[in-house]
Amino acid sequence: MTSRIAFRDLSISDRRLDVSVSTPDAEHHLWFESTDQLAVTTTTMAVALSTLCGRKFDRVEYDFPVSGEVMPAIRELTGADVMASGSATMDDSPRTLSVSIG
Repeated sequence: MTSRIAFRDLSISDRRLDVSVSTPDAEHHLWFESTDQLAVTTTTMAVALSTLCGRKFDRVEYDFPVSGEVMPAIRELTGADVMASGSATMDDSPRTLSVSIG
C-alpha cells in the first residue's frame, strides 16, 4: 500500500497561511499567522511543506500549482513521487497569489 500525504485547500492572505493535510491515518489543518505581511507563493509553500514530509511518504500531492523548477528538488528531498495540480513560475508575484486556492 502506498503511503500518501496530500496538501489541499491552500489559502494565502497578507498575514495568514492555511492548508489542509491528509494522510492515511488522519486529517489536519495547519495555519500560520504573522503580525508582518507575508510574501509567499504556492511554490514556496510547497517547498516549506515538503520539509514536514521527510521520507515517510511514497507520494506527495499538492492541489495547487508548483513550479516545475523545484519539483525535482522536492522529489529528491522526500524520496517520493510528487504531484501538483498545475505549474507556477518561479517569478510569480506573492501578491498575485494572495487568494484562496482550491
